[in-house]
Amino acid sequence: MNLNTMHFVSSGDEFPYYYYLAVMSASKTQKGNIILWVKEHYDDPYFKKLGAHVEIRRIKDAFFLKEASEYIENAPIMKEIIDPHVRAVNTFDYLIWTIMSSVGGIFAGLSSIFFDDISELWDDSKEFMVGIDDAKNRPQFMSPCGSMWRPDSEVCNEIMQAIKNNSQQQSYNYRWGDLGITPAQEIMYKHRNKGKIYDWGMLSGHRLDEGRYYLLEDDAELLHPDAKASPWYAASYKWTHQRGYALADVIDSTWIKESNSLYAKIIKEQLEENEI
Repeated sequence: MNLNTMHFVSSGDEFPYYYYLAVMSASKTQKGNIILWVKEHYDDPYFKKLGAHVEIRRIKDAFFLKEASEYIENAPIMKEIIDPHVRAVNTFDYLIWTIMSSVGGIFAGLSSIFFDDISELWDDSKEFMVGIDDAKNRPQFMSPCGSMWRPDSEVCNEIMQAIKNNSQQQSYNYRWGDLGITPAQEIMYKHRNKGKIYDWGMLSGHRLDEGRYYLLEDDAELLHPDAKASPWYAASYKWTHQRGYALADVIDSTWIKESNSLYAKIIKEQLEENEI
């Protein structure tokens, strides 16, 4: 696989509409190959459309991922976790970092949107490339979504080893992201001299004021003039907690067509009407 291959992983039992939009957005903006790794082929009309745009592979058909999937499903850290969403996040974290440490490439999140080719940011003298998520409130927080990794990266291998160690802990005080995101942040920051670190807004994006998520606002502009991508996995939690319902329950084809939000405007610019 090439360094500029983008990898998505769908580890849950459903494939929401905005997952489809993320993959389609990538297919319209990225120059490299795009692989969507899935638990199974979903019986969903939008998922079925993706086969014409990206490569879809089942996790169980790739030996190194089948083995990793079976391992994390039975790991001690999963024994006390009942919430299917948290289990899916843990599985995603384990599988995506297995991919990055094995073959390298671009780490893509299914709740993201893409504006331009990420591989243009690569610095061949570095092991990895990543963007700062929040320059004011969390200057040490680097968003793994949109990051890019050498297949032989020692930093990535250290992250993977930390995740394996965490998976063996049967924790009763588990917090969302503790399996993969937390150790990844700590290790990327520790080895930041080995990576190319981009400014806030280039590969990420929340407003500096109160953590508002700008993509869902009307008449908003990109936070960085040269932005390549923006993940919004955190914003979905903020939205749910503030409004009492999830983004997945809001974003459908009709919402995209009628919304004046920056997110909807970008999707309508990138996709043909019959693709929305």
